[in-house]
Amino acid sequence: MVEVIVKEIDKTLQFEGGYVNDPLDAGGETNFGISKRQYPHLDIKNLTREQASDIFERDYMNKYGFNKIIPKSIRWKVFDLAVNMGPVKAIVILQLSLGLTPDGVFGEKTLSAANTAEKNVVIDNLCTIQSAYYQGIVARNPSQGRFLTGWMRRATDDGNDLT
Repeated sequence: MVEVIVKEIDKTLQFEGGYVNDPLDAGGETNFGISKRQYPHLDIKNLTREQASDIFERDYMNKYGFNKIIPKSIRWKVFDLAVNMGPVKAIVILQLSLGLTPDGVFGEKTLSAANTAEKNVVIDNLCTIQSAYYQGIVARNPSQGRFLTGWMRRATDDGNDLT
């Protein structure tokens, strides 16, 4: 695993934490951000941090091509969005942040725009849309309000601490 990717995965794992099986959490049984719903064949409770990191690298960074995004903060933010809300939503949010017509496909046009756009503008847009997304969840389902503080901490993290 490339060292930069390790740092980005470790950063996301700071938000994901360990094993949770909270009946009020829409994510269901989860460990290190890996859910039983998405990976029904895995023993989620006994999943290791290393196994989760391998899944993140294979099924998010590499599969969707996020590893090709050059600005580290944008690469991490899109990856983190994908882990938290799914790759298609993450790509749509990226495309909106870049001023592109969203189609949920991470293709050459999206990659090129991500690599040439003004990084700080894109990050500000990503954070703003992510914050609004979480607030919308709570507006539609107030029982999810107990997760809002953590979600907002995640949404406002700009990834600029990655070196």
